[in-house]
Amino acid sequence: MYADSYFMIGHAHLQGGKPCQDYATAAALSESAAYAIVADGCSTGGKTDVGSRALALTTSQAIVKHWNTVGNALERTAPARINLEQQVNLAPVRQSFGCATRDMLSTCVYACYSPEGGFIHIQGDGVVAWEESGHTVMGCFEWDNNTPFYPAYSADNYAEFIKAHGGDVNEDKLTYTSWERTPDGSLSQLDTTRYTLGRGIQGITLPLSGGLEKVAVFTDGVTQVEGMKWQDVVSQLLAFKTTAGDFAKRRMIRAVKDAQREGKGPMDDISYAVILSDM
Repeated sequence: MYADSYFMIGHAHLQGGKPCQDYATAAALSESAAYAIVADGCSTGGKTDVGSRALALTTSQAIVKHWNTVGNALERTAPARINLEQQVNLAPVRQSFGCATRDMLSTCVYACYSPEGGFIHIQGDGVVAWEESGHTVMGCFEWDNNTPFYPAYSADNYAEFIKAHGGDVNEDKLTYTSWERTPDGSLSQLDTTRYTLGRGIQGITLPLSGGLEKVAVFTDGVTQVEGMKWQDVVSQLLAFKTTAGDFAKRRMIRAVKDAQREGKGPMDDISYAVILSDM
């Protein structure tokens, strides 16, 4: 297994003098398992560049602890346990940094994978993808009214977030649209799923079968590259020629340079993290 990640500031934040509010990290859990995490700080929040990093790194700690406790069983109940440990880890970090809730407003998407299978878990919004035999399945999670869930909303037991979405936790508020790209490059839509507000707050888990060659998670910056469809951005970011060294970093830098020849490139901050089986 190989794991790598990279994040980059977007054109709008660079021009506006704002920091990069995305963060990404990925690492091996063993010779045959790895994790990948991305976090996306809210542009209208506080010091969410700090919040996104804190959330990603405490999630990393939670995943490693779960792995060391359970072993190589990436069972379906793992996200609930990881999320609980994530919150336990995050509380003292927030206190030591003197951060308010608005500083911690960040989404989080993470994947854990081994040859036997694994999962992707979505806390908020973002883009996911996995590949087998040249077939790439990719999907985008989007909240109604561009009002995503943030784990930091647990500070008031999600009361304000629920209120912002109308108050009914049984009402559909989160959309997942999936697509498939075949080896010949053709693209077709697979499905659209709607999730309730309550389900979105719990986080959405996508189980992954064994035998996949690539598993990747992205912040929604991949959907905001000027002049490009997000599905094409995902395909470009997964077009690795080698797994040597910082393969995700090289791929993103090249893809962004290519995009900038046709426009401004990523308008929003952009990040991704990838797990690869032996290629």
